[in-house]
Amino acid sequence: MLPDAAECAVRELSACTKLESVMTFGGEPLLFPETTLAVHRAALELGIPKRQIITNGCFSRDPAHIREVADELRGCVNSLLLSVDGFHAEHIPPERVYPFAEYIAALPGARLHPAWLVSPEDDNVWNRRTQEVLAYFKPLGMPVSKGNVIFPGGRAERELAEYFPQASSPDLTLPCGEAPYTDPLDRVTSLSIDPYGGVYACAMKIGKISEGMAAVCERYNPYANPYAAALMRGGVRELVEYARSVGVTIDPSAYRTGCGVCRALLAKLGGRE
Repeated sequence: MLPDAAECAVRELSACTKLESVMTFGGEPLLFPETTLAVHRAALELGIPKRQIITNGCFSRDPAHIREVADELRGCVNSLLLSVDGFHAEHIPPERVYPFAEYIAALPGARLHPAWLVSPEDDNVWNRRTQEVLAYFKPLGMPVSKGNVIFPGGRAERELAEYFPQASSPDLTLPCGEAPYTDPLDRVTSLSIDPYGGVYACAMKIGKISEGMAAVCERYNPYANPYAAALMRGGVRELVEYARSVGVTIDPSAYRTGCGVCRALLAKLGGRE
């Protein structure tokens, strides 16, 4: 996404509603610092209270560029989560991240942000490696966030299956808004924009930034959207039934969570209506 398009999306959305928070995350947002910084500069100018970035801190080998980006972030971001854990360390050595961490360590709101497997207290090889990585950054005195606990979805579902309890079938009755990182579809509190300009309410694409954020928001009506209406009527189970009625089927037992089933169905249904 080009910087102008990203900035425009923030400004248009801010004109529609009182934004409390803007977050850039990835992937790795600092691989495209011009776009990321355009978002946060606009958010600062608009008075959006929380301006947050989640980054792994590994985006350049040029010390001058690393320092330049860190200085720019200090000027417009007030919450920075640095993803450091055993999973990132598999491909991003902590010593590659340390120079960036040194530059942003004093930023108010800068924290180390680990991912835990099973729970922060669980004694497994990944958590032990995460503790080693956190110890490596300890000289910087950065606080550590509570982090995230990995849940069985996406790659984690495939590659870390041994750490998750076996489930005979996912719960398809859980309403949207009760699962992690979801909202009730008729009380949406956050939107996400992907790198291609797609606008999403939870996992449901509701428009594109090229249409204008005001138009996307004004048009959004979950009761008129057959997928959203099905989810609000009876959760993912109702979406499965609706999809079957239009010739789209999947095997829910192949997924560990209702959200996994929902995302798979929405991907298959995409473009039908």
